[in-house]
Amino acid sequence: MSRKKSRDLCFKIVFSSLFAGLDKLEQSAVRMEDCFNIEDYLEENNLTKLDCEYGISLAEATLTHSGEILSVLRDNITGYTLDRVYKPELAILMMSVCELKYFTDTNLKIVINEAVELTKTYGDEKGYKFVHGVLSKIVQGGKDE
Repeated sequence: MSRKKSRDLCFKIVFSSLFAGLDKLEQSAVRMEDCFNIEDYLEENNLTKLDCEYGISLAEATLTHSGEILSVLRDNITGYTLDRVYKPELAILMMSVCELKYFTDTNLKIVINEAVELTKTYGDEKGYKFVHGVLSKIVQGGKDE
């Protein structure tokens, strides 16, 4: 499975987790199993866990560190509170910040480009500009500002 497909799977998991509420996510109290049925997804798409290993790993890390990730986003999003950010964009930002911060074997430009592409697919018409701007600000200021 390509990382592009893995990131798409991760997006779906993290997006689903947003419906548990930001308060639970800020406490890192949401588990993948609570919000997404990975077994059904694998079966419906004729995939194995090995095929999706990177996406599952990224989703689990995003949920595990969601409190820290949301704090980073809160510090780098201007003009909006997190609860006003469109859910697809927020999910993409969360997983991208996680990948930038905790997955040291990734290329910054690729992570940002993939985030922009996911936003063009799942987000608001001009949401990709917002996502690109926030991620660029985070990268320029040091990944964990």
